[in-house]
Amino acid sequence: MMTRPVFFVLASMCIIISRPLLAQTAETDSVHAWKSNLEISLTGAQAGFDNWVEGGTSSFAGSAGLDGSWERTTRKWTRHYEIRLRYGLVKQDTLDFRKAEDEIFLMAAWSGEGSDTEGNFHPTAGIAFRSQFYRGFNFKENPIDENGPIPVQVSAFMSPGKFQETLGITWKPSTWFTQHVGVASKQTIIFDEELRELYGSGPDETVRVEVGINAVTRLDIAVAENVRYKSSLGLFARFNSTDIPDTRWDNMITMAVNGWLRVTFEWVVLFDVDVSDQAQFREIFGVGISYAVL
Repeated sequence: MMTRPVFFVLASMCIIISRPLLAQTAETDSVHAWKSNLEISLTGAQAGFDNWVEGGTSSFAGSAGLDGSWERTTRKWTRHYEIRLRYGLVKQDTLDFRKAEDEIFLMAAWSGEGSDTEGNFHPTAGIAFRSQFYRGFNFKENPIDENGPIPVQVSAFMSPGKFQETLGITWKPSTWFTQHVGVASKQTIIFDEELRELYGSGPDETVRVEVGINAVTRLDIAVAENVRYKSSLGLFARFNSTDIPDTRWDNMITMAVNGWLRVTFEWVVLFDVDVSDQAQFREIFGVGISYAVL
């Protein structure tokens, strides 16, 4: 039976996606129509060797993704929604398929506009959710028990799952740069009891709540006619804590070869003292097709 938190997450996804789509249909002829973008992408890489004297490892990797954004600005409000779904697998020689990429990200934000705002400063409220679809394993070491078996499961859907609500001010001096600062509450949810200590929670702590200051810097620049760079740097500093702020820096360069062929390079830097005292890195290079639904 589906638990209530899982049902809430799935229901929230449906609401975030469907609401702007339905509103767009009704308001297409309005001055304040929705600006929508929704793309499906498929990427892959393959290497094969047969009687190759110099040696080599045959491999195959593939991933699928869904990226979308919806925004509508009226005289009083700007509503912005984002969705990012990713899942990928990799296979090497006789090894089983392994997870290479797995991400669920949903975001909604509401900003004030019009005479009540001061110049480029806008009062903003937002909510974001991040998790993964399926179980993840560590094949190199066992971070839970150093003498335990390898591979070991280190993640699953809603283990961890993270919600964050913010209330603050957004500075938007141009179309390609925004800076948000505000008070935030972050909830880290871990359903799997065996994984709670790995992510800094207590054995009986399904939900860990933290309150602090949140700052997010976003860039979206057209470097060239067919090259775009997007970057998002998020910092979360807990109240009454002297630890280095939780940091997540997402970067993506997209090169459009033609109307459907894309080359992407993505790298993420993550630092969370509750999980590791060292920075975590992830990078993905892909070539694939992209289809614009909206």
